[in-house]
Amino acid sequence: MGYWFKPLLPRSSSIMEHPFFAQWLLKEQSIRHFDIVKTSEFLFVIAPTSQFEQNPFSIRRFLFEDRMEYNQQIYLNGLVLDMRRYNEEGYIKQFMEHVQMMVTIQHQVHKDVIQIVHEFEDVAEQKILPLLTQNLGMAGSNSDFVAKQHLRKIEQVLTVELLQPLVVALEQHLSHIEEYEHLFKSVHRIFSDILANYKDFKQQPSLFFNSSVQLFEYKLLAYLKLLEKRKDEIFVPLNMYERGVMHERSKKPLNVLQEDLSQHIQDYREMLSHTMRLKRDYAEVQGSFLKRMVAGEKLEKELQQTSLAMVKIKKQAYLDILSVPKNYRKYSIFIEFESFSATSDFERHYAFPSGQNGLTKLPVLVKLPENLEDFNLEDLNMMLSQDISASPLFS
Repeated sequence: MGYWFKPLLPRSSSIMEHPFFAQWLLKEQSIRHFDIVKTSEFLFVIAPTSQFEQNPFSIRRFLFEDRMEYNQQIYLNGLVLDMRRYNEEGYIKQFMEHVQMMVTIQHQVHKDVIQIVHEFEDVAEQKILPLLTQNLGMAGSNSDFVAKQHLRKIEQVLTVELLQPLVVALEQHLSHIEEYEHLFKSVHRIFSDILANYKDFKQQPSLFFNSSVQLFEYKLLAYLKLLEKRKDEIFVPLNMYERGVMHERSKKPLNVLQEDLSQHIQDYREMLSHTMRLKRDYAEVQGSFLKRMVAGEKLEKELQQTSLAMVKIKKQAYLDILSVPKNYRKYSIFIEFESFSATSDFERHYAFPSGQNGLTKLPVLVKLPENLEDFNLEDLNMMLSQDISASPLFS
């Protein structure tokens, strides 16, 4: 749920230029690792959670005070700063005292890892977020082309500047579990901020009904969700062999999907070819009464049987595709079920990891109609092949 909010990245807001924020609050943030969420009137300071599964933005948590056993000290999970009063000395002094009472999770993180996180934040602030605040303002017949080009640019920057360096950091620069935990929370926060800003970006009138823009949001959401699901096998110390095992696991659902689809398409094409031959034969016998009497009825039955066989192939392919995310829940995202972003009654979307260990590329999307009659094997195979082979570096 964190991506529903837009926590301020350090140095990302003009309000942080004020001495109180720049010299004191950001310093406390680097120590206490809290999130800062700004609204039009208030600044919310949200303490970190000891376990990622806990929602830091929960209202219940915000209203709850922790008391340590055998200790009368109160620990706060969240604070609110009235932006109209941050110049009042007494008010700010009380706020500073309350910050000292916030829950703090101790981290032993090497400065190199902190620097990596800062570099990721800089990429988000200086390269990605500006693309998400750009007003495309296009209209007319080329609007879809302009939107797709802009999405490619976003994906290219995201891939080269964030996703690929993330894998390098995981493999080369981290040494113990607290550093992996720190990197996970930092990347999750950065990606949540990107996703929250993307939601604003797609509200532009020229993009509101653009299917490519909507599908790209599903990819961003799926990447974040897959990080959450696979945290225990990505953000942990691994040797080269273990990383290889995790990489193969991440590839498994797409491999199974492609293998099943390939077999069904081969069967479907063979049956379609047979159907075309039968139709030609049936057309030939229509010109002769004798041939129609001898072979016409037999050909009609064969055509009915092949038509039924093609429907069965299509139905089995549909069911086999649905079984993949069910069998690989940790490596798939059912967008409509696992988020509140998609509400279509006519289609569903699944996402699967892509790239090195499922990290260096945005996930691959599979779109299925809810109605089997609308399911087209060839179209699905073409879209899947294009999505898997596409590279933001060369597209």
